[in-house]
Amino acid sequence: MLDAFLKKKWVVRQLDSRKLVLTESGKRGLKQKFRVEIDSGMVPYDEYFTQRI
Repeated sequence: MLDAFLKKKWVVRQLDSRKLVLTESGKRGLKQKFRVEIDSGMVPYDEYFTQRI
């Protein structure tokens, strides 16, 4: 699944990191193909856990 998302440019890799960034076309593609909407106000995973400590 990751390979397909990368090929479609729905996600891009962060340099020198394991992070992936969901692109605008990825948001649209997820909505069209899987009926999944991503809220742009979401807190990134790592920030969520560092804020809770």
